[in-house]
Amino acid sequence: MKKILLSLVALFMGIGMAVAQSEIIYSLEPAAGSNNSYAGNCDIDINGITWNLQGNSTMIPWRIGGKSITKTDRTLYSKTPMIGDVEKVVLSVGTMSSITVNSTKLLIADNPEFESASEVSVTLAANKDVEIPVSAAMGAYYKFVFNVTVAGSSNKFIQIKKVDFYGARPADAVDAPVFSIDGGAYVGVQTVELSAAEGCEIYYTLDETDPTTESTKYTAPITIEKTTTVKAIAVKGGVSSLVATEVYSIVEPMTLSEIISAATSNETEVAINVDGWLCSAVKGTTNAYFTDGEGLGIQLYSSNHGFKVGDKLSGVVVAPLLLYFGAPELKNLKANDENLTITPGQEVPVLEMNVADLSAANYGALVVLKGLTYKAGKFYQGEAAITPYKNFMTLPTFEEGKTYDITGMVSWYNVLQICPRTADDIVESNATGINDVNASILPANGKFVENGRVVIVKDGKKYNVAGQNLK
Repeated sequence: MKKILLSLVALFMGIGMAVAQSEIIYSLEPAAGSNNSYAGNCDIDINGITWNLQGNSTMIPWRIGGKSITKTDRTLYSKTPMIGDVEKVVLSVGTMSSITVNSTKLLIADNPEFESASEVSVTLAANKDVEIPVSAAMGAYYKFVFNVTVAGSSNKFIQIKKVDFYGARPADAVDAPVFSIDGGAYVGVQTVELSAAEGCEIYYTLDETDPTTESTKYTAPITIEKTTTVKAIAVKGGVSSLVATEVYSIVEPMTLSEIISAATSNETEVAINVDGWLCSAVKGTTNAYFTDGEGLGIQLYSSNHGFKVGDKLSGVVVAPLLLYFGAPELKNLKANDENLTITPGQEVPVLEMNVADLSAANYGALVVLKGLTYKAGKFYQGEAAITPYKNFMTLPTFEEGKTYDITGMVSWYNVLQICPRTADDIVESNATGINDVNASILPANGKFVENGRVVIVKDGKKYNVAGQNLK
């Protein structure tokens, strides 16, 4: 392997000065990918070049790191050659969250396997731009290798905010087509328009293959009725641009119960009918909790979301969904979403339920649990247990063996939790919990409230809101 050792001193000497007047010929600006871990990887098409990121691509800026790792490599590399003679690469670094960067290097090669690559050493600093002088003779494929160490079980990371490539564009270079709407999840049929510089012809495909001048020529807007990958090139004077790609997912609105069932560890954008949702609790500026008022609920993680307790929602929204420590979680939804209508100041019902009836599907619901006996850090109602958690307040010292009535929000973090909101939510009691359901007297199929809890009757049997049979 050829190695070119460059110190930061060179950045302020002749090399850096020699390329100071070059222009940006390509920008890698993070876009949402399909991987939400720090170790998995995914391919992302950005401005006509395909990049592979080994890191969290669902977070913008991208996050590269992990947890409990020692001298582990994480990579970011191109799978498509750069067009133009690159003379300088500028890497914009964001937060470096409690992570040790042992080394960073940039490999440059004339092949996508990075065989016989040139190697440039790079020194990183948080919230700084790092200039890396390079040469077009090194190649047209670029690969960053971040060797990192993280102590402890929490995910720590480096943010990659942007990478700019400076140099000289070919005189006949053609810019890739521009799409009228960004890729992503949409509800209903979408119309996509393509545009390019004057004098260009546009060719596109809808079958995930790269377009050529033999592909369909663009003459009218493209109608997207199902999930589709659109790839397009602009051509002028026989010269083709890089391939521009957008993926459009057409999704059907789901109910709260449906998205709870659909959540997996792989983050997916879903369309949701939020009619009747109530904001049951808010923690800080990033976490809000919602319930349907009948026992089901879900958590939202979104910076500066803007929701308030008592907000009642209506509309259809699109948001990322994933399973987080065993519970469904929505991300990046905000109160000012143009598809949301909010009626503030509504009362959020508090349902009397049994601990045995609760699960991750109830995360966000407000409940009262009666006749809980405190033993070794948990509350017991018969054999069923739930853990008190300090989500909204500092918890008092509970007395061993004493019985309490607890009102609060249901939470789930690999275990079932109850989160009181104020001191008034904790009452000493001699109650024994909800009365047993009398299975011998059943109303018609439907939903009703019995002894303070929602009960669903279907085909002669009773179920709680989580779908569990009530015996």
